[in-house]
Amino acid sequence: MTQPVTFNQAGRDWLVSLPTTIRRNGRPLSANTRRIYAGNLARLTGRIGREPLPITNRVLRDYVAWMRSEQYSASQIAGDVVVAKLVCESIRNENGDCLYPLKLNHEFIVTPIVNPDEQDAPVATREDVERALAVPEVAGIVAIAAGGGLRISEILALKVGDDGVADGWDPDNAAIHIRQTLKTPSAARTVYICEELNRWLRGFTRHLAPGSPMFSTSLSELYRLLAKSSLLPCHSYRRFFATHRDENAMNEQVLKSLMGHKKKRDTTDRYKGTASRINFVRTEVERCGLGFTLPIVQRTETSVEERELVTA
Repeated sequence: MTQPVTFNQAGRDWLVSLPTTIRRNGRPLSANTRRIYAGNLARLTGRIGREPLPITNRVLRDYVAWMRSEQYSASQIAGDVVVAKLVCESIRNENGDCLYPLKLNHEFIVTPIVNPDEQDAPVATREDVERALAVPEVAGIVAIAAGGGLRISEILALKVGDDGVADGWDPDNAAIHIRQTLKTPSAARTVYICEELNRWLRGFTRHLAPGSPMFSTSLSELYRLLAKSSLLPCHSYRRFFATHRDENAMNEQVLKSLMGHKKKRDTTDRYKGTASRINFVRTEVERCGLGFTLPIVQRTETSVEERELVTA
């Protein structure tokens, strides 16, 4: 007797096929979309991976109830339900028909309605940023988002030190290098940060070896930590960065470059990478400042001992 296909087995095959998947508009799935789908699938297989196909609406209802209890956002819940359907319907016969069609009953599952207006993250204020900085589990991530303007996915990929290959923070030059990007080509860039933030990061990462990841938190864990502490969502801190610099009249092309936004060629592009342009960017970064106060980094026992040796 043939063993039933499990969701985990179907999910593995579906994930492998994503790089060659062509949408109806004739374009392949973007790397960012594949990354999001992979995250959806990882959560699903962790909970319902052993379930045989076809997946029932009752299984999905229990899964959605679990996601609600874990304080996942409406968009994450809706995304997981959609991926569950895509995985089930990815197995087809020689005629192209689905072997395990899944007709979703959203009212039975209690799938949340995603309101696009509610999905637009608000702009964090100075008070919002400093309140988030008081939570140790997210302080470093928020500091870089609000003080450097990086995307959350870029921050979570950072490593300590610049090895010339991976995305990393370069403390000697007060810079963060983004080399591997899931966004547009303009997202690959060097982000110069003000000296105050650079010094703070030295203290924040003092226990980490060069080349090690700056953060071990996953994106889903970060969402839950922010929600648990009643803090604003991730993107609002990057928006704070953009708003504060705009209010301080930062050069428009410098701001676009720091944030990795797509831009048309302008007269400053001819100086890209030259010392004069780098100095101009650094001057703009320092002039605008952070716009918030960084918390005092807690000292470790080693640092206390070192201080006592210095003062002895």
